Amino acid sequence: MNYKKIVSDIVCSYKTTDPYQLARYLEIDVDLFPFRRIKGFIMRVPNSNATIVLNENMPEYEQKAFLCHELGHYFLSPANASYLFITSSYMHSKYEYEANCFMVEFLIYGKKIELDETIDMYARRVGVPLEMKSYIKF
Repeated sequence: MNYKKIVSDIVCSYKTTDPYQLARYLEIDVDLFPFRRIKGFIMRVPNSNATIVLNENMPEYEQKAFLCHELGHYFLSPANASYLFITSSYMHSKYEYEANCFMVEFLIYGKKIELDETIDMYARRVGVPLEMKSYIKF
């Protein structure tokens, strides 16, 4: 799957790289809840707007990253599916892999790595959680 093209098409269609603004355009409710282990999830109810719930205990950059991850599920996964992303288990299913790839491509869209930057420095600058830096492809 060409995640760069998918993200580029979405950014061009909605004219934003802000995942919160994209969620508003898509009429997806974004809520916060003080989970202990869950980073976030998307819930779809037939004949209703989707809802994404993020862990309010995460730093803002992580909330933004996992909003991108959940938007990845919205765009890439079957329409009836709901997903949980749990802190201690970075799941390796096909759908989690796809959502991770989408998240990273969305966060790095239009942001080039600087000549003297390491991957870790670049990931921090663009908001990619360090445990997801392996998904960064140039």
